[in-house]
Amino acid sequence: MAGSEEEPITSVQATKGVISQVNSDQDLKEPVLTKRGSAPLATAPEPKPRYVGLPTFDLHLEGLGGKKLAAVWVTTCLLIYFGGLPLCQFCRILPYHDPAAAAAMEAEVPHTHFTISAAVFTAFFFVNLLPLAYETGSAKQQLSILLSFVKLISAYVDYEVTQGGGVIVFDAVGRPMLLHRHFQWLTTSSTLVYCVSKMSDYSQAEVARLVGLQASLICTGTAATLMTSAWKWPLMIYTLISFAIVQIGIWRMINTAREACSDGEQRRRLQFLRNITPHVWNTFPAMWFCQYFGILSVFQAECGNMLGNFVAKALLSSSIMFSNFMSIYQRRAEAKEKAEQSNRLSSQLCLLLPMR
Repeated sequence: MAGSEEEPITSVQATKGVISQVNSDQDLKEPVLTKRGSAPLATAPEPKPRYVGLPTFDLHLEGLGGKKLAAVWVTTCLLIYFGGLPLCQFCRILPYHDPAAAAAMEAEVPHTHFTISAAVFTAFFFVNLLPLAYETGSAKQQLSILLSFVKLISAYVDYEVTQGGGVIVFDAVGRPMLLHRHFQWLTTSSTLVYCVSKMSDYSQAEVARLVGLQASLICTGTAATLMTSAWKWPLMIYTLISFAIVQIGIWRMINTAREACSDGEQRRRLQFLRNITPHVWNTFPAMWFCQYFGILSVFQAECGNMLGNFVAKALLSSSIMFSNFMSIYQRRAEAKEKAEQSNRLSSQLCLLLPMR
């Protein structure tokens, strides 16, 4: 029958069909030329999901990338620091400044101690702020703003003490403590956790859980420091468990960046950063227990806190992490590009060699 006969397919139609098939296939891989009888050339491994079946959510923060998101984050942290403490004092949740505690702190720790700390953090503030003048990448600019905020608020807390300001009270065992420093830790430690997450493939839900857990453990730790009843120990247990979970999360985030890195020198730097970070962060609970049980004096505990602040905020976050900062997607793209270059060189070499 004439109606059942198929029309011949021209070469142009066949070419169009092949092109449409290629364009519609999302999983099509670029063919790699290999020598006859040889094994396929290596390609960059595809990332495997770390968690399966966990509920996730999207914060829809893509429109606030770079400096805008950093500005929103810093503004929120400033509101927490300057508004959270007065609000808690007004609601009778936290005590007001105690002149007797301030006098005891001054007798134990000279103002020179806080002056040196403020000067060092001020210097690192300008070190982190200068890259805004020449960095063009959105991620590097965001990191520069966030780390500058960490140094600035740390310097401001110590500067307040040198000027007779701040909120100094007695803790549960009768030792003077800087209450406003705990609010500084509430903002800066959460910011550092967020900065580390930018190097990993953690989802927004996972990052939000870690940041929220870090903020909650600072609150419960502060409450346990001030409480005199036996209820302080359940709060301290929660604080230590949450602290361990956050440390494991930070270790995994840095480790994902290390595994995706194709450069040997950067892998060693990230490995050092991964291994040293838990030891530095453990300085703060160690100082708390040593001071609570009378092992260290107020001055010795303050020296330990100052050393932990310097290493965690100034050295690790600025010198090491800033020089090695690269998102997990950039590292994977770099590894894939190197694999493709190696494949191209191998294929060209196979074409030049005589086929046996």
